[in-house]
Amino acid sequence: MKKFKWLVLGVLLVLFCVGCYIIYENNTKKDSSKDDALDNLNNVALELQSFVSDNSLDSLDLYGMDNLDRVAINYYCFKEDKCDTVSKDEVDDYLNKVFKMTSKHTDILCRVDNEVLYKFDGENFIYNEDHPGHDGDNATSIYSKVYSISQSGDKYVLVLNKIYYSPLSSDYITSDPQNNNKLFEDSLFGDEASNEEIIDYYNEHYDEFKNKGNKYKYTFEKNGDSFYLKDYKVI
Repeated sequence: MKKFKWLVLGVLLVLFCVGCYIIYENNTKKDSSKDDALDNLNNVALELQSFVSDNSLDSLDLYGMDNLDRVAINYYCFKEDKCDTVSKDEVDDYLNKVFKMTSKHTDILCRVDNEVLYKFDGENFIYNEDHPGHDGDNATSIYSKVYSISQSGDKYVLVLNKIYYSPLSSDYITSDPQNNNKLFEDSLFGDEASNEEIIDYYNEHYDEFKNKGNKYKYTFEKNGDSFYLKDYKVI
């Protein structure tokens, strides 16, 4: 009888150990799956951050979603050195690739003086050489950092921090192209502040700066193996 009791206890102990092992393995697999999903999402964030940079979408920070022709021309001007004339087909190709949409094309007005900057003749956007020159007041984006990334089905929401700087327009490093949201002064770095020094300082004090000024929210949708920009907001 005693041997039988010990046998039963032994079997129960073995079953208990097996159960504990199965629970441990399942939890480990769940944790591993969560880690893999997070790694994949972080990789997507970097891919979308590159999408913003490669397609010159920092210009949205100045022109917004209501002036996509200007955003497209900005891309061709700075990425392909085509500033004088950009064709309608080139603009349409860009808008379809980046936004999966087209635009009703019209003349493009200068943001500063509201004069015609690019004349649209039905086939091309042609720079207005009679446009009066004026001092620019815009800073340049020198760095972006992923603030957050989230996913819901095929939609991905990327939020970026950015720093803007132009020694010709401001003594401050800001979070927007119009120098409204100041983060810190360039005098911290002596007479001439390099972008590398500014970026290093920003990263060292990121927790202090990440919730100051503007952040930029991009909503992407995935179509097959590619992404396109569905919505954009300054937050």
